[in-house]
Amino acid sequence: KIIGSGFLTSSERLVTASHVVFDSLDTLDQPKQNLLQLQFDLPIVNPGKLYCAKMTFQSQDAERRVRRAEQADFLDDFVVLETTANLPETNYQLAIQPASVVMGDRFWTYGFPDNYSDGMDITGEILGPGIPGILQLQGDSAVRHFIERGYSGSPLWDVELGGVVAMIVAAEVKGK
Repeated sequence: KIIGSGFLTSSERLVTASHVVFDSLDTLDQPKQNLLQLQFDLPIVNPGKLYCAKMTFQSQDAERRVRRAEQADFLDDFVVLETTANLPETNYQLAIQPASVVMGDRFWTYGFPDNYSDGMDITGEILGPGIPGILQLQGDSAVRHFIERGYSGSPLWDVELGGVVAMIVAAEVKGK
């Protein structure tokens, strides 16, 4: 089962939401000796080929991250994984910018909602800042889906800047 997504920041580093990694512990073998190993693929770059990544951590770090993810502390909901094999050459463009710079820009993201194991992309507009550290997004009205479970850890690509400006960590649920 696909829990979420992530993105490469170099040929050796993968970034995702920490709740994606720790939610996967239900489906992965429990980590041994504080080393978590998991598999991932690059569906856009090299569909079907599996790669491995690892994360070394102290048990209190894992407990702290799980606790914070459960408390919706979005600013700390990230983890950097180290890849264990050489990955295909790609463009690792990051364009982290203040929310005021990206407001009004078009975005693109890719995730794995339930029943879409091949993934689905979403486009829309970056409306601007919400609560501190969070961007508000508006999906195009023509899309059938918007950000939901399965998009966590996905990069938010700013079309105008040509790079990743944020990572998806949560979605607003109506009434909550």
